[in-house]
Amino acid sequence: MEKELRLREALATARGSDSPPAVLACLRTLVDQIMSGRIKPMEKLEEDALSQQLGISRLRVRRALDHLANSGIVDRHTQSGTYVRCLSIADLVECSAYRGLLEGFAVRDASRQMTRSELRELENEAIELDMHVAAHNVSWPYLRDLDVAFHARLSRYCTSGKITDLLQSQHFIARYLSEHRQLNVPTVFQIPEGRRQSVPTHHNTVQALSACDPDGAEKSMRLHVLWSVYVVVGEYAALHQNDSHLNAEAEVQLTRLRGWLGESSTKRD
Repeated sequence: MEKELRLREALATARGSDSPPAVLACLRTLVDQIMSGRIKPMEKLEEDALSQQLGISRLRVRRALDHLANSGIVDRHTQSGTYVRCLSIADLVECSAYRGLLEGFAVRDASRQMTRSELRELENEAIELDMHVAAHNVSWPYLRDLDVAFHARLSRYCTSGKITDLLQSQHFIARYLSEHRQLNVPTVFQIPEGRRQSVPTHHNTVQALSACDPDGAEKSMRLHVLWSVYVVVGEYAALHQNDSHLNAEAEVQLTRLRGWLGESSTKRD
């Protein structure tokens, strides 16, 4: 959590500087404005205007927009420019599936690098997080931040810089999706305990790492991410049961997720 807070401080300090951290600062500003509704769906994002507004070069703005485009938050068109996308439940599912694959690879790689002391630190974080999730004794935004910090820590032990960079972006986007009011989906931490029991815990992944089982760690992490979004989409379907269009859209995504989860979905449903 402390490292997550330091990252936020670094992002704030970097805002306005024409250096690589300025890209993250620009990204954070754009995401905050989209989440709050100040930037609307289908609104055009002009590089020149953003450059002047944020006090950074167009190159930095362009790189921040590239991150948003890679994450599916904006659409970029050669002729007409860059526009904020209208998000759907399918975007949430696809983003989560992509993240699950990346996190699985990252955990497999980390299993070869982590020391016993690093594993103990990670295990303590996992126990604390799973305890808070089970006890419902802290707010869901705090749980979400603990969750992001745990996943970010794991990704830092991955030796592939490309995967680490992609995951940093995905963790950022996961937080964005959990807060974006356009979708109006619950987070996994807002769902009652009885409907969250199918989600593999963070401790499952750490146990596999401690047992020097990269196959088990990769599978546990991938299932953790996929089952989390499966439970969220199921809750979304229930919340919109009187809206035939949204409910049908959610059911399509649940079918996709069951296909990706394979046998584990029949065992846990």
